[in-house]
Parts: sequence; structure tokens; C-alpha cells
Amino acid sequence: MPRLGLGSIDLSAIGVGGAVTGIDDFFFESFSAGQMHPMLTTSRTNLIEHSEDIGSNGFSPVGTTVVADQTTSPDGTQTADLLKEDNSSGSHFMFKDFNLSSGKTYTISVFAKSNGANRHLKYGDGGVGWSSGFNAFFDLTNGTTSGSGTVAIDDVGNGWFRCSVTGTTSATTSRLIIYSTLSGTTGYQGDNSSGIFLYGLQIEEDGFVSAYIPTSGSTVTVPTTLNDTSDVWDFDGTDIMIAEDPEDEGFWERGSNLVLNHDFGDLSSELVTNGTFDLGSELIDNVDFSSDTWWQKSSANVNISNGKGNYTAGTTEYFYKSNTLEIGKRYKVVFEITDYTTGYLSAFGGNWSSPADEAGTFEIYFKCVDTSFGLVGNSFVGSIDNVSVKQVDWDLESSWGISGGKANYDAVVQGHYLKQTLSSISAGETVKIQFDISDVAAGKTAFLKLEIDGSPETVFTYTHFSAGTYTYYHKITSGLDRLNFVPATSSTGGAFSIDNVTVKQVDPNDRWNLGTGWTISDGKAHADTSSTAALSQTISTGAGNTYEVTFTVSNFTTGVLQPQFDGILASPTQINSNGTHTVKITALGSSHGLLLYAIGTSEFSIDNVTIKEYAIKPKDI
Repeated sequence: MPRLGLGSIDLSAIGVGGAVTGIDDFFFESFSAGQMHPMLTTSRTNLIEHSEDIGSNGFSPVGTTVVADQTTSPDGTQTADLLKEDNSSGSHFMFKDFNLSSGKTYTISVFAKSNGANRHLKYGDGGVGWSSGFNAFFDLTNGTTSGSGTVAIDDVGNGWFRCSVTGTTSATTSRLIIYSTLSGTTGYQGDNSSGIFLYGLQIEEDGFVSAYIPTSGSTVTVPTTLNDTSDVWDFDGTDIMIAEDPEDEGFWERGSNLVLNHDFGDLSSELVTNGTFDLGSELIDNVDFSSDTWWQKSSANVNISNGKGNYTAGTTEYFYKSNTLEIGKRYKVVFEITDYTTGYLSAFGGNWSSPADEAGTFEIYFKCVDTSFGLVGNSFVGSIDNVSVKQVDWDLESSWGISGGKANYDAVVQGHYLKQTLSSISAGETVKIQFDISDVAAGKTAFLKLEIDGSPETVFTYTHFSAGTYTYYHKITSGLDRLNFVPATSSTGGAFSIDNVTVKQVDPNDRWNLGTGWTISDGKAHADTSSTAALSQTISTGAGNTYEVTFTVSNFTTGVLQPQFDGILASPTQINSNGTHTVKITALGSSHGLLLYAIGTSEFSIDNVTIKEYAIKPKDI
């Protein structure tokens, strides 16, 4: 029979009534009528006191900080923390010495998701308190593990993996180290923003990982009961089985889902830099010329007095500062011209198209071509004041500006772009583009189009928008290397602002192969086919094993869905209705392509695809 503790069956105790005595320190009592019932329950305890507020558990950070509630956790709430690396060169981790029982086996688990390019998880023990230690690496892109220790990784969707390691203690003080790594390397140059999202930290005294137990301020113990619900094992008409949902109990040998990105929710890290239009820190130390300091001068023909920078000779002279800018970056420059007589000002370090040739306040954006910044007087006689230089990450033509955490279009000049160069993405990939429109002029709309690549390739043509959040999924046809918002004026088009621009690649690890007419958006795969085409993924199987394939069909209009393993048809063979469906397929080899065929003209959506081995057995009989 299955058991949840230390126990056995005493066959010598069979009496006239056919009674069987269960000897189990935890669970069973016997009756002369041949009945056996649960006497006690087993229990599982999460020894972590703050499973969802990981920074409150007393870990010591090295090259990191723990930032709370930074992204959506596997349970759909904004409760996942970020183990954020600093900008130092070296290891980036946190550690804690736990008081555990010596000689016991413990399993450590956490839900982890990469934040930044090639950021992955590693557990270490530091050689403190473990007889069977661990040095385990978890690839949060491919869902694989390496290193030492008994380790497991389970893809739970949307880029999240549950990562576990098991070890045996040798002392009452045992160390746990949680690293953020760069492609598996613990020592690297941090960028002060990347790291690992973490959620649901758990330490339990057991040899395997069980269902997650949330905690908030103290350890939590959860009982697991036995229920007499099955007709599999019979002792004089009495059955003893684990509860109806054995997977949640954690006591069954049942494979994890073999499908990667099963919910079509995987997205890449953010491709847009500064989609919230935040300005960098001020680069000018003496903005208001309050003292004759900081600024460098080309000659005595420029001077600082009366809280201004003064140009006196009408020749080519300038105020400047060496080693202030970074070549290739874009900057917002604001300055005021007073006491204007003649000439104009231009940039030292970059170029702008409109000359500053009158009294007033100027706001200019330019791309840096020199590390020094300066304001060059060209036959200029006058004064400057209130000079500000801050980095931006967008290329703006006239009529665009950045302030208040938004990009603002004043509707004076149409056809001038707001643009950013992005990392290149190949043709055939799909991106999710989202942005907010706000501050639309009264009685007007935001009238604009969106292009990518230099072809250009249009995401949408000129469209009228009101205030709101807009999402587009776009399958790239000629490659993506830039994002280009182009506004226009019309009888209804006016001034507006853009904010919270985000671009992420859908299915960034190419888990799914999309046949003609298949697309992925909104966390689903969509078939809109005129001829038979497949949504497919290669999976590892066992020859002769039978697998359950479960999926949800929605938005069904017409057609047929036919699941198969490389030509081995499922039973049932065809699906043509909405709902959650389960079919069975027997594998013939060690690897198969899961092919979800849309037969002929078909239109429907599919989600939550799982494949698990159908043959299940209890661990202990």
C-alpha cells in the first residue's frame, strides 16, 4: 500500500475476521472488522518565515540588494522580489546561516525568473554545515541544470522555473547562498539593474520538493491526510489511497510538464531603454553660474559674473567642460540666453539643427559626438544662464520634447519622429509593443503611425488615438532594429504625450515553431489558416510510454485541431469545439515532435498545453 511515513503491514496479525494490522508510526490503526483508517496525518513545514518577502529573512547581501514586489509572481500577483546586482565587478549573491537539525535531509526550493541578459540562478553551500553539499546551477532560459547536488527544475510558465536542491546537514548551522550569475559565471561586472526575480522560498525537511507553502512572518506547517477513496487496493472491501489530487500531495512518481512555454506567455527582457522617459541625473555642477567654478573657458573673452556666463568679444569663444558626455548617447540641453546682442550659440559635443540666436529659453536634443560639452559662441555677444544637461535614450526631432516622465508632441511640425534604435530581431519573430497615450489636446486626437526597421515596416498606419493604453502584436517581416513614432496633424489630430513604451519578443527562446497562419499573442496561439499547418515543438519521450496531452481551445469558429507525435495520431484524433481537452498518444521513440495541426481552413485559439506521462504509480507499495 502507499504510505506517507515509516510503516509496514503485519501479516501475522490476520485473524478470523480477515483483519490486517497496519503498523505505522504516523497514520494507521486497525480494527477486527478488517478496516483500516488514518490515525494521524503527516505534515510538511516551510522553515522560511517570509516566503514571499525574501528580503525580510535576514540574508546578508554581497554585491546585491533585494527589492520587493518588482514583477508578477507565478500566482499572478505583484509579489515577486528582485535580487538586483550592483555595478561592482565580482560575485553577486546573498547568504544566510540557518539553524537546522544535524544529520537530516532538507530540500530548498524557490521560483526564479531571469531579469536581464543571461542572468541565471545558482545555489551554493559555502562548505558550511552540509555533509552532502551542493553547487547547483539553473539555466533560467532553457530550463536545464548542472553542477553538484540533487537538483530539479520545473517550468511553471511565463519564464518562471521552480528550482530545488536537496542535501544532508552535518551540523546545526548550515549555509545557503543564492547567486545571480551571468551565463553561469558568478564573477562578472554588474549593471545595477539586472538580476533574478525570486518568489516562494521554501526549506523543508524531506528528500524531495513538495507543494509550495506560503508563509508571512512565521514558519507554516500543512497536514497531508489519507483518504479511503479508491478501488485499487482492497482489504476485505476497504481501500486506502492518497487524496484525490496526488500531485499536490507530492507523493507520486509523475512526470512534470514536458512542454516549454506551455502557456505562450514567455516574453524577452525589455528591448526599449527608458520607456518611461525618465531623465538622467544633472551633468552640470554649476547650472546657474553662481560662482566662477567648474566651467572651463576658451579665453578671457568669456567670463562669469553676476550669476551669468558672458560672451564679450563677438568671436568664436565657448564655455565647456571636458569628460562630461558619452559618445553615441543622446542628451537634453536646456539653457537661457539673456542680454542678447548678436550671433548665435551651437553645441560643443553634439549638433542641433536650429540656431540659438535670440533671447529666450532653449530646449535642444542632440546625439553626442565628443566627450566634452560646451556652448560655442559664433560671433555671439550675450549671456547664458541656467544651463542643464541630462541624458535621454531617445532620438527626437523638433516638436518633440521630454518632461514630466513623458515624450510630448506639440503638433507644430508634422512628420517629425520620436525614435529609438533597438537590438536587432530577425524576420519571422513576433514582438509585443505597448504604449500609453495621454494629455491629448481638447477636442483632438493623437494622430500617428508606428514603424520599425528602415524599410520602413509599418506596425500600424496613421491612426487616431484617444487617451489610453494600446497593445500591438507584430510579426516581423524584414527585421527589427528601431522603433519610430511618427505623428501628423489633421482636422482632429493635435498635441499629445506618449509614456510607458515597451517592446518584448514573444516566445524569445523559439520554443514553438509556427506554421503558416499560426501566431502567438495575448498568451495564446492562434490558428487562422487556409490550408493545413502545424504548431509544433520537439519533446523528449520514452519509447512505448503513453502520454496525456491537455490543452484549452477557445474562440473556435471553424476547422479541426489534430494533435499527434510525428504522425502518431492521438485518441481522440480530432477536436472541433471550445473547452479543455485531453487526448492520449503512445510514443515510439525517445524524441518526438508534438504537432498540433490546424486542418484545412481553421480559426481558433489554443492555450495551456501540457504533456505528462500517463502511466502513474505510487512511490511506495
